Amino acid sequence: MISSLLVLLTLAAPAIDQDAADASQPQAALATAIPHALALIESKQYEKFIRQYAVPSQLQKVLKQKTLDEIVRGFAKDHAARIILILKEIQKKQPSINTAGTVAEYPTDVKNFSRKKVVFEKIGGLWYLQN
Repeated sequence: MISSLLVLLTLAAPAIDQDAADASQPQAALATAIPHALALIESKQYEKFIRQYAVPSQLQKVLKQKTLDEIVRGFAKDHAARIILILKEIQKKQPSINTAGTVAEYPTDVKNFSRKKVVFEKIGGLWYLQN
């Protein structure tokens, strides 16, 4: 009886549309995470960008010293324009991905960016901007 019920539920369940899955969870793949992050910043949704793309443990550490409003103001003033340039530059590039598939590095040469690469880290199945 239980197996019959499971078969019925499986047959009745709607098929998962990959595009819908990507739209509902853009951080699941770099190909959707980068344009989504870029769109958030370009539309000045800085708080949402920070909440979604900052590495959670790093964000929690910073929140012990600053309020989210302070972080958002600082990001808007000092980092947003540069991150837009960086994300635009890397969105068509192929990253180097570690063997575990959890760290993706994109080379970059954006002016006034002290690092030569942008790093994304996959945590719990979602990609976060490491630097």
